[in-house]
Amino acid sequence: MRAANTRSHPELRKTLPITREKRAERRVVMSLKLARLGGLAKGDRLRFTSEFQASTDCHFRSPRCAGRPYDYSPLIESRLYLARERFTKGGKGAVPLTGWSGRRCSQAEHHCIFAHRWKQREIRRLRDLPCAPDRCRINLVVSASSSQAHKGDKVVIGGNQPDGYIAQDRGRISAIRLHGRGRPDLRKMHSGRIRNRRLPFDRSRRVIYAIRVPVRGRDVIAASAKLVMATGTVPYRFRVGAQLITARSATEATSRGYARRGVSESGEVDEMNGFNCEQRRKRCGVLKTGMLTVRDGSRATRRPLFVNLVVETNPKEAGEKSGDRAVVERRSALRVRRYRSAR
Repeated sequence: MRAANTRSHPELRKTLPITREKRAERRVVMSLKLARLGGLAKGDRLRFTSEFQASTDCHFRSPRCAGRPYDYSPLIESRLYLARERFTKGGKGAVPLTGWSGRRCSQAEHHCIFAHRWKQREIRRLRDLPCAPDRCRINLVVSASSSQAHKGDKVVIGGNQPDGYIAQDRGRISAIRLHGRGRPDLRKMHSGRIRNRRLPFDRSRRVIYAIRVPVRGRDVIAASAKLVMATGTVPYRFRVGAQLITARSATEATSRGYARRGVSESGEVDEMNGFNCEQRRKRCGVLKTGMLTVRDGSRATRRPLFVNLVVETNPKEAGEKSGDRAVVERRSALRVRRYRSAR
């Protein structure tokens, strides 16, 4: 078993053109070299997932604008490919790993998170690969479209700041290579217990779900969380930031000590990113997904290690009252898979 993520700041583009025709302009937004997994071999099972943040551009002229201002909601879609080159976005040099998925991102939401759930593909014949087995990549291809689009309209990959700076490092591609025919030593864990259901708008990180994961060196922790927030109790827009982390306890909202140093990615199972909940919807939600590995000989193998979903909230408009709260709905959940390394 081998596992790898894209490196820090993996985004290859800062903006994406919006076209009138659906998927007319597709771009590779992130790419993961599978050589970091030792390549591919016949009989391998490749598990993969991805997550990224996109933002609508400004709706009136300001320094924030990356392109031409607009006030519509572009359709943003993405697809994962097994590809030959870093910027291969389809055709003979690529094989689709997923279907196209996405949704419209409104100006009120502004920031939107898009994720592909964990999927698996078996490598049955090497001649069916679009690439040499030791040179394949997983490419995340994204497109944006709207019937109202004009030349110069753009979607931002990441988040645009008031001064025009585009903040990135808000997405990731993750992959696990399972080599051989046997079943992996796998343990599945699930939690539906909400630890903090009503969240004040103070930007403080709070744990929503926590699962204790028994590990040893070189184990892989793969996680996904569904977060659904109710909007009916708050009369204005609010931002939700969410992240999966490893922690030393079920109440710790920041990865510290051995829970940070004893695993890869500094304890970040996925990246911190956010989205805006708008009042016209009864609820808003996001899928969080990612993975990391446990270091050999770390204290994390001898002490309690948790995977926690942490959330922070803040209002986007004036009118906040001291008693206002964002509410986590009970349809939310956290799932963790621990793959045990072979010795």
